Amino acid sequence: MSGGLDRHLQRGPLPLWFQIKEQLRRAIDMGEWAPGEQLPTESELTEFFGVSRITVRTAFERLGDQGLVERTPGRGTFVAQRSFEQPVTRLAGFHEDMASRGFVPSAHTLSVGVVPGPSDAASALGAEGEDLVEVRRLLSADNTPMAFQHGYLPTWVLGNGEFTTADLHNKSLYRIMEERTASHPATAEGTIEAVRADRTRADLLDVPEGSPLLLATRLSLDRSRRPVEWVRLWYRADRYRFRVELQLP
Repeated sequence: MSGGLDRHLQRGPLPLWFQIKEQLRRAIDMGEWAPGEQLPTESELTEFFGVSRITVRTAFERLGDQGLVERTPGRGTFVAQRSFEQPVTRLAGFHEDMASRGFVPSAHTLSVGVVPGPSDAASALGAEGEDLVEVRRLLSADNTPMAFQHGYLPTWVLGNGEFTTADLHNKSLYRIMEERTASHPATAEGTIEAVRADRTRADLLDVPEGSPLLLATRLSLDRSRRPVEWVRLWYRADRYRFRVELQLP
């Protein structure tokens, strides 16, 4: 049994299942069990804490509700893979965001090129009837697929120089925009909704077809309030979550 657990529970106002859940949560946070590692069984924890199996089961269920563990029938309970949290009030490129958290970001550029702008992107960017730069990338952190990005940019934001897939491999798109035309996004507006993964996105993100995804649609403006990017990002719901801070009016 992990040295991070204390078998002596308090007999008081806090339910026993809650005390066990909190001990397991702290042990997971401290790295007693790594992501993907199996936790002690219900029987082992029942004997260790001297409680009923339903008490331990309730603790596991609450940990599962918090996304900290995954229960597999017939196999046991495992520490869930780590989720990445993004405040919805913070605008940052994927590379900058992941690097600031201590993870190794990477991007695989699936395609990039100048195409006739689709109506929704062209309208948002104020570029009706114009060509746009289309970018499709798979974004990963610590070699784990995190999101599929499909976006459009006005051609002017990348300057007049040549632009190829090599420019985007493992380099921030926002950094390129800033270096070439000082058009780094400064503000953005958008929506977030729940969708299911179709076959194409499921294969890209290494999830079963029909898995839940978070779809973020975003229009970004630079410091001069010029539209510079219209993008959709499909995030793995089991690896990414958004945090919202609310205030009373």
